[in-house]
Amino acid sequence: MDKNKKFIKPENIFFRKNPAGTYVLANAEDDDLGIMELEDTAAEIWECIISGKNVGEVVETLAEEYDSDPDEIHKDVEEFINQLLE
Repeated sequence: MDKNKKFIKPENIFFRKNPAGTYVLANAEDDDLGIMELEDTAAEIWECIISGKNVGEVVETLAEEYDSDPDEIHKDVEEFINQLLE
């Protein structure tokens, strides 16, 4: 995936932290798409994406925060994005 690629948050998708402390993405217009529960790292990726960061910036942010290999982070970010696009 191109590191300069940016995504635009669809208006009908809502991101919330529920009372149990987990994060969810929900489609407000299509109940069939349901709710996607996110772990902390996936929630951070989502927050970076909707803040306007491109894929490379998301990878940099997470690699610094977790002191991890950027190539591994890139794979995780790409996997998460591909799940969202399905």
